Amino acid sequence: MKTGNASGPTQRLRLRKRIHVLIGLLMFAVILVASLLFGRWAEGTRVAEQRAATQRVLVHVREHALRSFANIAALQHGIANVISEQDGEVSAPAFSRLMEDFLGRNSDVAAEALVDRDGIHFSHGVNAAALDWLHHGAPFQDPRALVDHHASLSLITSQGRDNGEFFLALVQSLAPSRLQDKVAPERRSLVFVVNVAALFARLANEIAPFNAVFVVIDADGKVVLGSLSVQDNDPELLPLEASWPGPDELRLLPADWVLAAVPRNGWGFSLLERVGVYAVICMSAAVAFSAVILALYFSWVRGRSNDRLRDSTSALSSRDRRLAYLADHDEATGLKNYAYLEQWRNGQVGDRGPFTLFLIDIHHFKNVNLTYGPDTGDRVLATIGARLRDVLDEDAIAVRIGGDKFLVIFSGAIVEGALPPGLQAVVTAVEQPVAAGEHLIRLGTIIGIAVAADGDENRTEMLGRADIALARGAMTGRGSICFFDEAMRMESARIRQIADEIVAAIETDQIDVFFQPQVSARGYRVSGAEALVRWRHPERGILAPAVFMPSVELMNLTARIDAIVLQKALAYLRGFEQSGLFLPRLSVNVSGPRLSSPGLFEDLEMLDLPAGRLGFEVLESVYLDEGNAVMARNLAAARAHGIDIEVDDFGTGFASIISLLRLRPSRLKIDRELIAPIVDDEVQRQVIAAIVDIARARKVGLVAEGVETLRHAEILRDIGIETFQGFAFSKPLPAEEFARYLAVHGTGPVFGP
Repeated sequence: MKTGNASGPTQRLRLRKRIHVLIGLLMFAVILVASLLFGRWAEGTRVAEQRAATQRVLVHVREHALRSFANIAALQHGIANVISEQDGEVSAPAFSRLMEDFLGRNSDVAAEALVDRDGIHFSHGVNAAALDWLHHGAPFQDPRALVDHHASLSLITSQGRDNGEFFLALVQSLAPSRLQDKVAPERRSLVFVVNVAALFARLANEIAPFNAVFVVIDADGKVVLGSLSVQDNDPELLPLEASWPGPDELRLLPADWVLAAVPRNGWGFSLLERVGVYAVICMSAAVAFSAVILALYFSWVRGRSNDRLRDSTSALSSRDRRLAYLADHDEATGLKNYAYLEQWRNGQVGDRGPFTLFLIDIHHFKNVNLTYGPDTGDRVLATIGARLRDVLDEDAIAVRIGGDKFLVIFSGAIVEGALPPGLQAVVTAVEQPVAAGEHLIRLGTIIGIAVAADGDENRTEMLGRADIALARGAMTGRGSICFFDEAMRMESARIRQIADEIVAAIETDQIDVFFQPQVSARGYRVSGAEALVRWRHPERGILAPAVFMPSVELMNLTARIDAIVLQKALAYLRGFEQSGLFLPRLSVNVSGPRLSSPGLFEDLEMLDLPAGRLGFEVLESVYLDEGNAVMARNLAAARAHGIDIEVDDFGTGFASIISLLRLRPSRLKIDRELIAPIVDDEVQRQVIAAIVDIARARKVGLVAEGVETLRHAEILRDIGIETFQGFAFSKPLPAEEFARYLAVHGTGPVFGP
């Protein structure tokens, strides 16, 4: 059985190899045949083009030759008219003058003669060979035979001479003379001898740029003028025939002469061009052969790696499904995540129509992390997520939007003031005890509810309403359920009004920076300061962040406010230094949206940053967005510019230890809620001591904020805190007052009130 299973893939592998070989050979044959056909087609095309060009050359030669013959015939006819007008009384000197004038105007004419039946009476010429041919070598030795050509003017051919010259005689009949005592033949004629070899030699020079050669073939098919090789190379032919009607007709018979021409380098491609064609064919064959080799190689590789490829494909498919799942799901709880909430807020997902929002906060969940550790906190959250998935139907969607905050979206509206049917199931799912080893962890909830009726479906505003209701419920404490009501609506309207005003405040430079000193535990000397945002309202005076930051967050202006604070804080810092005041360290709050801003990196490049003296305070919850590539890039850029990363409000987030490991901060700022009870609570002091041990192990600095009295400072110093910040030393101060404070306490100890 195993053998059969193994032989199947082997047979298939062999079959694939054979198929690849056949395909490769077929490709080779196809390319070879195609190359040969292409070569033949190109050769035929080239010959057709050459024949058309050669025919044009022959037409050019014929036109020039006929034009020369026509000119000679016209001049000959004119001289004949002059002789006739003088009734034949033409003396030898007069005839010579006529000939000289005529021969001077046409170089192709070699000699002239006036003959009758008794012989040649007058002759004149510029070519001795032509005269000799006229008197001795012409095919008509008997003058009577010459005179008898009175019926018409004809082109009379003759054999070429040994010296390569070739002559033609054009005969024209003349009327008999009335002076019988001088010249008394019955008929007489005028003969013109043309040097044809010179005429066609000139034409050959004219067509030389056309890269062609031509010859003249007589009626017997013999080459009269030119190279014999032309006739042996399948030349293009063109008859040389023409007639000029008149009183006496001059005609060139078609059978007398034929023009023939071939390209100078022969028909088709030259040797170099043929080499190129064969080179293309060889390269094509090489490509086909390479394709065969590659096909065989890949077939072999495929046979070896078939199983690994299947495994890799399965793993990639699983990873893709996992990534697609994590794109809109929280890994810890299995619920929808913040990315899904943003899509829902923008209307990209979720049913349209009325809906109800439950915003759930797990009361004091941070104590679970502090008491049992972050791993237990993760297990608790995973249990809550599983329970919510079990109790919610398909019309409800649960979203984890933060460390210990959940949102449940119900389709349909409920009556305000009436508890919805699914609420108790949600509360039970969250508050039911969770087993953690030997302990049962009991959790409490605070729930804010917002209802969207028909026509009131602004999802961003509804989330804001649910958050307002949750904040109102937090004032009551654990177990509270608060509906967003009309009073809260007014509060929401107030926040909206502030949001509108904050835009104008940004544009009119009403946002300012205050500074709260940070002092060292040893000697209570100023070691730095935190830059805090304030709003200089034109009517309400100085406003703290708690008044307007909810509106800033609602308008998504947090990143813009952070940018303003950073720029102003650095400007004030340069002003302090110009006044001779030195501040060792400056901490500036940077929100999650600012860290996720693509423009933060470019802003840092443009700023004049104090090297090693600037820190960004971030909430420890930003680690939840560690998958945010922009945030990771900006954090790396900040460190590259010498900016320290500090965790603000440490101890109030979801997983403080994980923050240490993933954010790699330079300092931790312990939240004031952990600091306040240490004077009277020994357990709380032990919690602070545990944080100190963790920080020392990670080589991270510590800042205690909310230090209200010198007693707090003494206890914290004994525990091991290095830096204090709080009203025990100074409240937040405007830049001018902080400059005076720094001038007084910058070099000496700072004492609280």
